[in-house]
Amino acid sequence: MTTLLHATVSVNALGALDLLQVAATGLKPGKNYTLWLTERRTAPFGHKQTLTMFTANAAGAQVSQAIGLLREVLTPPKPSNSAPDQRDLIITPSGSANAVATQDRYQPMPPPEKPSPQPAPAAGGT
Repeated sequence: MTTLLHATVSVNALGALDLLQVAATGLKPGKNYTLWLTERRTAPFGHKQTLTMFTANAAGAQVSQAIGLLREVLTPPKPSNSAPDQRDLIITPSGSANAVATQDRYQPMPPPEKPSPQPAPAAGGT
């Protein structure tokens, strides 16, 4: 019986930083994996950038997180002759160049919001 690998990736704003979460199932228990941002979704993938690394649990699943300025990393650069219009996410076993999962849907990330104004002081503060 073969298991189908499935993963969902989300990015949420935490103010100045972003939280990336990947939830994957159908992995080989105890094996290490890497989530990459690539220039192409098929091999050769072009430039690859590591987003997070994780180890599958005994059930062959895992949720991994990364915190940083991810909207800047995940938002495609402005079009030019040498830059791709879209980048893709892939998962590979650590130490392998073979993808076990590739992105099949793409939803553009909204631009980062302007910084929030400072909160008003609490009532009754001195």
